[in-house]
Amino acid sequence: MQSDIGMGEHRIRNINPYPQNEDEVVPKQWIEGIFLNRYSPASTMARDLNMDGHYISYLGAPEQNHHTASKGYADTKLSLLGGSVQGEFGMAGNRIRHLGEPLHDNDALRLSSANEFYLKRDGTNWMRADLSLGRQRIRGVANPQSEQDPVNLRTLKASATSVLEEATTSANTAVGDAIANQANILNRDIKTKCLNLDPQGIATKNFSMGEQYHIVGLPDPTVDHEAVNLRTLNRKIEERSLRPGGENQIISDLQINNHKVVGLADAVAPTDGVNKKYWTLQLIR
Repeated sequence: MQSDIGMGEHRIRNINPYPQNEDEVVPKQWIEGIFLNRYSPASTMARDLNMDGHYISYLGAPEQNHHTASKGYADTKLSLLGGSVQGEFGMAGNRIRHLGEPLHDNDALRLSSANEFYLKRDGTNWMRADLSLGRQRIRGVANPQSEQDPVNLRTLKASATSVLEEATTSANTAVGDAIANQANILNRDIKTKCLNLDPQGIATKNFSMGEQYHIVGLPDPTVDHEAVNLRTLNRKIEERSLRPGGENQIISDLQINNHKVVGLADAVAPTDGVNKKYWTLQLIR
C-alpha cells in the first residue's frame, strides 16, 4: 500500500487471531487477552505483574481484603513486629491477649502477673512470702477464730485480763506458807539463774518470768527502753485509741498462709494487730 485507507467507520474482520510480527494488525480479542481495560472493573490479571523496581501510584483506600493498600494507609496501622501508638487505643470492650511478663514500670500487666504479685482485697489469693510492714500497723483486725489468726489489741487485753484474774484468784486462795515457799523459790531462782549481770550492772541474757510471775512496783517509764507498767500502758491506749472511719480498711479476712507478718509496730488500738514483744509484755503484767 502506498497510502492510508479510509475505513469510513467500517471494520476489518476475520483477522488472524495469533499475530506473529510486530507490524501485523491485531484483533480485539488479542488486545483484551494481553492488556488491562482502564475502564472495566471486571478486567483481571491473567498472571503476575513484574514492576521491575517501579511503583503503583495514587492507590485508593482499600475497601476489601484483596485490595492493594498504599504506604500511607499501612502507616496508620500497628505492625505485628511492633511500633508506637500515637493516640488512645479504644478496645471497644475487647481484650489484649498473650501479654509477656512486664519488665518495666510502664509495661502492661497481665492478669496472671497481678494475681502473682499483688494481694487481693477480697482475700481470694494467699500470701506466698513474709509481709514486711515497715513499722506500720494492720488496722481493723477481726477477733481471731483459730490459733493461726492474727490477734487484735482488744482480744489481747481480754486474754491478759483473764490471765491476771486467774493469777490473782490463785494467789488469794493459796495458804501463807505456800506463798512464802514460792517466794523463796522465786528469789533463789532469780539469784542463781536469771540475774546474770556484767560489771556495769547490765543483764547478759534474757529475763524469763516463767509465765506465772509478775514484776511489781514498776514506776512510770521516762525513756523509750524502760519497761512500762499497767497504768502507763492503759494511759497510752486511751491516748491512741482507734476511732471509727479509719483509712485503708481491709474488706475481708487476710489469709497469711503460714507466713509471718514482720516489722509490726506496737498495737495502740483495740483492733490493731500485735507483735510478739507486745504480747509477752501483756502476759507478764
